[in-house]
Amino acid sequence: MPTTRSSANTTAASTSSASSELADLLANSSTSTIYIDAEMSDADAAALLGGDPPLHAEHDAVRDKWAIRKATDEEVAEAQAAAEASTTSASSSTSASSSA
Repeated sequence: MPTTRSSANTTAASTSSASSELADLLANSSTSTIYIDAEMSDADAAALLGGDPPLHAEHDAVRDKWAIRKATDEEVAEAQAAAEASTTSASSSTSASSSA
């Protein structure tokens, strides 16, 4: 399995460019999963699901690297549902606190 060092800093501001860079690395890889040594949080990994193309990132504790692969349609749908549920609950709590 190839290990790729990425200098991409996947903060909220650069998630799109990081997603694009990771997609390029993945497209040029001979395997369906690449492993990167990068500073990422779970929120950064979740943001990659919303990228174009959607990517699935998971920390591999054995390698101590992030495993990146193309996301399945099911993973993308679950992420969208979770985001919509989060938005709905956030707006519900905002309206509840403003009416209190």
